[in-house]
Amino acid sequence: MIPVRAASDHQAAAPVLVFGDDTSAFLGAVRSLGRKGLAVHGAGSGFETPAHASRYLTTQHTVPVYRGDGAEWLARVQSLIREHGFALLVPTSDASLLQLAAHRQALLPARCAIPSDEALALFTDKWATREAASSLGVPVAEGMLIPADCSADEIIDRLGLPLILKSRQSYSRGSMVQKSAVARIEHAQELEVRSASLPGMLAEGFVPGFCRGVSVLAHEGQVLQAFQHRRLQQEHATGPSSSRVSEPLDTRLLDAVQKLIAHAGYTGIAMFEFRYQEGSDAFVLLEVNPRIWGSIQLAMHAEADFVAALHGLLVEDRLPPRRMAFPAGRQKMSMEGEWDRHVFEWQAAAGITAQFVCLLRFATYCGSLVNGAGFDSFTSDDPEPFRRERAVILSRLRDKFRKRHPQVLSGAHV
Repeated sequence: MIPVRAASDHQAAAPVLVFGDDTSAFLGAVRSLGRKGLAVHGAGSGFETPAHASRYLTTQHTVPVYRGDGAEWLARVQSLIREHGFALLVPTSDASLLQLAAHRQALLPARCAIPSDEALALFTDKWATREAASSLGVPVAEGMLIPADCSADEIIDRLGLPLILKSRQSYSRGSMVQKSAVARIEHAQELEVRSASLPGMLAEGFVPGFCRGVSVLAHEGQVLQAFQHRRLQQEHATGPSSSRVSEPLDTRLLDAVQKLIAHAGYTGIAMFEFRYQEGSDAFVLLEVNPRIWGSIQLAMHAEADFVAALHGLLVEDRLPPRRMAFPAGRQKMSMEGEWDRHVFEWQAAAGITAQFVCLLRFATYCGSLVNGAGFDSFTSDDPEPFRRERAVILSRLRDKFRKRHPQVLSGAHV
């Protein structure tokens, strides 16, 4: 167990256990619940991270890696529940979502902050999500579930190039550590070298454009609160967003989301990701995250406090007020994600001009590290996670400089 500073003025309400350790979804959940006056415990791998410095985190517990049937993991979590009396168990990743779902009955009396098994089956299976969306009139990209006897040429003839290749599920039971990658296929040869692993994969036609997300809190199939954001940047071509901005809600997207929420009889929070076609107002549904998502701190920055509201709904049996309008124009970015984006851009830069542009952008990023106001890890009431994360990034920067100019730093120690 990693001891962390005690949060102040906790009420007598039962504590909560949040699974994870990152500065996006995990830290957002910790802050949301901690500001509510709850004792918030974390559960993770045992490695200390910047998120553990949050003033709202009471204690971080070590849990074993989930392997096989999860017996060791389950025994540890049950022990923590008996010791601390947690009222709610909160996942912040696809892995912890499925782990809790697999053992929700065995974890009682603690309640899991996850949707029903039926809703999970619908929204964690990308093909099932597509099928449901199509049946409800929600647009999806042209796609196919690749059969065993399908050649690369047949896939390309149907979907064209580029195309997107992904697994039906990000994680599966017994293999919940490594997230399945999403690949953008530009050339036929890229499909041919993957031929052995293609059967059962989901292939979709690429839709040029940009992504929007609609985040919701729902109860028994009815959307109670909805918030929209737009991706400004992403780590790489098929990676997660690294920079986002809040927007007014597109009623067409809300209508699409409501159809799926009603179809699933959904209770909980989720983020629906859409892609808008370039130069058009047409859109397609990409996927659904039926858990706390990576950009949750942008929603919190724009007054959409989904995690606290979810606790009220599940633990206190209290319906939050309906709200569909939140402040637009508010921005947040991932410090780690933006670092990765700049590294990818530099590696892909061809020529002096492109490299110079990359350097200018990176200089702007470095300037943002001074006060941190736009980063997920920074809030004025909880600045220490930002300081710790900034120290990690500056250490990486120093290491890269040392590799390129070893004589400079070695001379400084003479």
